[in-house]
Amino acid sequence: MFRKVPELGGLFCITMSENLTNCFSGTAQGKLPSCPLCAKRSRADVVVEVLQALASGAHRAKPAAEVIAYSWGWLPDWDEEIVSRLPPGVKLLMV
Repeated sequence: MFRKVPELGGLFCITMSENLTNCFSGTAQGKLPSCPLCAKRSRADVVVEVLQALASGAHRAKPAAEVIAYSWGWLPDWDEEIVSRLPPGVKLLMV
């Protein structure tokens, strides 16, 4: 994306709710996803992995790209863990 649109300044990451970026996105709180890999992991682990992948790809193509993680849909029992594990350079937008 950054190679095709070099003027692009960054990306905004919705990791829960209606944006199906991972197996927990469409899974109700307290339920496990049907994916056998993600069902063995925590929501925080999966969200952090998604953010790491997005940030790594963005920064590989454009080192100055801003990567913003949006906390929409995160819940208090696991959001602090995500915040403490945000990849370097990833900014946080909270609601």
